[in-house]
Amino acid sequence: MNLLELARTNGNPIIEGNRVTFAWKGKSAPRFIDDIHMWEDNLQKMKRIARGLWAYSIELDSAAYLEYSFYNPRTKKRVKDPLSKRPPPKAVALEPLRLEGVLLL
Repeated sequence: MNLLELARTNGNPIIEGNRVTFAWKGKSAPRFIDDIHMWEDNLQKMKRIARGLWAYSIELDSAAYLEYSFYNPRTKKRVKDPLSKRPPPKAVALEPLRLEGVLLL
């Protein structure tokens, strides 16, 4: 299964070991923001991995807790994660490699 199929089937993010990957489908990608990188103070660029498919990956400790969102720098607004299948609470927590939470809006 490719990244987009995994995200559509299992929801964002995709977790492989300690590597967490967030996928975005569209002509362009928003920025990725999270509490580790100080939110809007340090926007993370997503990498184009195929036509219309973008990704941002981060290595996390197995006990990590991460709050995240996508961010449109033109409108300066946070963007809902369209591939997340998880309802809020507004965070991702890894408990020995298991996703517990969700998206921050």
